[in-house]
Amino acid sequence: MQNRTLLYPGTLKRVDLDGSTFDYAGYGFADRIVSSGYIGPRPHPLVPHSFNYEVNQVALMYQGFADYYHNQMFMGKQLWGAGVALNLTQPFAWNPRGIDTSSLYDQLLDRMTARVRGDVDVSVDLAEAHQTKSMLNLLANAERLASTVKKKFGPLKLASDAWLQFTYGWKPLAGSIYGTARQLLEKSFVSPFRDFSVTASRKQDTPYCDITDIFGNVVICQAGGQYRMKGKMSLHLSSQTGIQELSNFTSLNPVSIAWELMPYSFVVDWALDIGGYLRNAETALIQGSSFLSGYWSQSEVYDTTLNHSDSYSVQVSPNDLFVGANRHEGNIRFRRYSRSVMGSYPFPSVPSLKVQMGASRIISAAALLAQHIK
Repeated sequence: MQNRTLLYPGTLKRVDLDGSTFDYAGYGFADRIVSSGYIGPRPHPLVPHSFNYEVNQVALMYQGFADYYHNQMFMGKQLWGAGVALNLTQPFAWNPRGIDTSSLYDQLLDRMTARVRGDVDVSVDLAEAHQTKSMLNLLANAERLASTVKKKFGPLKLASDAWLQFTYGWKPLAGSIYGTARQLLEKSFVSPFRDFSVTASRKQDTPYCDITDIFGNVVICQAGGQYRMKGKMSLHLSSQTGIQELSNFTSLNPVSIAWELMPYSFVVDWALDIGGYLRNAETALIQGSSFLSGYWSQSEVYDTTLNHSDSYSVQVSPNDLFVGANRHEGNIRFRRYSRSVMGSYPFPSVPSLKVQMGASRIISAAALLAQHIK
C-alpha cells in the first residue's frame, strides 16, 4: 500500500482592537497513512513477516475572544474567528493521557507461559502442605465458626478468612490438580513440534487527550473515546527436553520459589508483578533452546471527539486588563496494526509500577484489612 499524507490548509483570522487583521496559517484536517514491512502477495506456505500499518486522521477548529479594559472601562474586543487550529509543523501531535500500550505484551506473555508450562508448581505446593491440610479440615473450620460468632468482629474475620482461602487456597489447589492431569495427558501425545497461540485485549477510557494547537500550545481536551487494543502471540517450538518436562511441574528457580512463599507477596504483585516476571523469565531461559519461530501482533483503535473551553484574565499593567475565552473542537480517528517476528523465545519486560485493582483484588484487600481489625 502506498504511503500518503493529506493536509488541508486554512487560516485563523485575528481582528485586533483597531480593526486590523492578521491571519495564522494552519490546518483544519490532517490525514496520514503509513505502512512498512512486507506488503507482497500472501506467501505459501504462510510465513509470518514483520508489518506495520497506521491510519491517523485529526481535525481541530478554534474560536476565541479577549475584551480589553482600561481603568475598568471597556475599550474594545479582540477576536479570533472560527478557523483551523492544527499546528503547521505538528499536525499529528496528540496524545491520550494514561495509555499504556506495553502492558498488552506482558499480558500475552503471561498467558503464553501458562500455555507452555501450565500453572502447576509442586515445589510451592509441598512447601505449603501444612496450610493446605489445615484448609481441608472442614470440621475444624466449622467449630471455629461456632466459637467466633460470639466474639466482636468474629463473623467479619471468618468471612475474610473464607474469601482468602477460596481465592488463594482452593482455587490454586484446584488449578494444580487440573494442571497436573493436563500435563500427564499431554505427555501421552508425542509430537516433534509444539504450537501455541494466545490472544488478549484491553480497553481503556481516555477522559483527556493532549493536542498541540495552531499557536504551539499543548491543549488538554476532554475526550469521550475508548482506546482499544488487541494482541496475539504465536510460538512454534520443538519437542521438549527432560528439563523442560520437569519445569512443567515445578519451578526450577529458587528465587521464584522463595518469592511465592513470602507472606503477602501476592499483594506486591498487584502493583509490581515480580512473581510473573520471575516465572516468565525462567520460562524464556528454559524453553529458549526449543524455539523455532514466532511472532506477536498488536492492533490499536481510537475514535474520540475533542472539546476544550476555558476563560482567562490577564493584567498587563496596573490599568490594563484583558478578559477572554477560548474554545477548541475536533476529533481523532486512529488505527494501527503492527506485527513483529521473533528471533528467540520472548523475554518479559522489566516490571514497572502498575496498580490494577479488579473486583476480586478489591475484595481481597478488604479481607486482608479485616484480619487486622481488633
